[in-house]
Amino acid sequence: MKDGRVIQILKAQNGQPTLTIDNVLLHSKYDPAREAIALIDHHKTLYQGKDRVVVYGFGLGYHIKELLKRINPDCKLYVFEADLAIFEIAKSLNVVQEMLNDRRVELFVGYSPALLNQFSEQLSGVSNLLLFKPSLKVLPNKFKDFQDAIFDFELGRIGVERWGASLVENDKLNLLLEHKRIEDFLNESNFEAKPIVIASSGPSLDSSIKELKKFRSRFNLFCAGSALRTLMKYQVIPDMICIIDASDLVAKQMIGYENLNVPLCFLNSASHIAVSNYQGPRYIFNNESNQGNLTIETGKSVATALLSIALKGRANPIIFTGQDLAFINNKHHTETFTDIYGESNEVSPDGLIETVLGVNGDQLYSNPSLLSFKRWIERTIEAHPQITFFNSSKGAKIKGTIEKDLHEIFK
Repeated sequence: MKDGRVIQILKAQNGQPTLTIDNVLLHSKYDPAREAIALIDHHKTLYQGKDRVVVYGFGLGYHIKELLKRINPDCKLYVFEADLAIFEIAKSLNVVQEMLNDRRVELFVGYSPALLNQFSEQLSGVSNLLLFKPSLKVLPNKFKDFQDAIFDFELGRIGVERWGASLVENDKLNLLLEHKRIEDFLNESNFEAKPIVIASSGPSLDSSIKELKKFRSRFNLFCAGSALRTLMKYQVIPDMICIIDASDLVAKQMIGYENLNVPLCFLNSASHIAVSNYQGPRYIFNNESNQGNLTIETGKSVATALLSIALKGRANPIIFTGQDLAFINNKHHTETFTDIYGESNEVSPDGLIETVLGVNGDQLYSNPSLLSFKRWIERTIEAHPQITFFNSSKGAKIKGTIEKDLHEIFK
């Protein structure tokens, strides 16, 4: 037993070693080598023609050995394994040294800040990750933060794969439109003079709208495109609207408000139809380094993009409203969701798969995507200790925020 886990070394049917960790098989009990060939064959796009490949999960090295047969002679292979106990077993079985002798391999083992930093650095240089999922599955619970970080990367990768062609096309077409850059937006107003309220379209935005209207003169208001209709329904005019989604459904969020004299800040790959329909001032931003222009980290969510822009504007404090990151009263968005999309605002039972602690101390249903955004926001808050963050939403607790209603903040 190691780290509270029961680890057993077994022989597969073909005679090769395999492991079980708390009865979870790390490699095939029949033919680990054949299983590794199938895995590497399935991920050809990750290594063919590449000069760098990043792998998480060493296991007993079968897939690493197979990968080394396929990659180019000058390709660098960065292998990460947080589970030191499993790696020590691999060493004892003499399956490590051959790979370590290969000059193309750089191996990072053991959970530490250095491993996390290197992992983050290497991921920033690739579009994808070869994930040996069994290694992630058997990690001890104390490594949950690391598991979450990999899950967040995978979630972002899936989004890029889904919208890849649209992202490229939108980027090309958006550059042809009349617009300024995000730097211009930030320079044209003094966002340090007042707090910034970030309005997202969670269900609790409906219950905050009267307070937003009452104290409107006391803050700058940044809103997600999905929250615009709710705000305008009560004549609460934002100081900025933000969109990042590539889907043309985003255009529905602004139907009837195309001529607002309110800045629209949009990701370069956001829906071209939505951007071109909007006749107010437009400001483009990138979430990747782009010829020295200011980079806005989006965290794969419009709410996280809004937070990044608020931080670039040196706002203090920053206040979240409608940032629920969970479902409230079986709703996933504000009441105007149905008006915008013509679809039900009710949560599907299939989406109720995880729970999270709410600001009122109760357990709320959420889903993996929302919890990924929550972790991103919490990491960003932790990285800015000099800024005060308030959460006036009614959904999930957000670590690092002070929970207060808007009337308590502005009274």
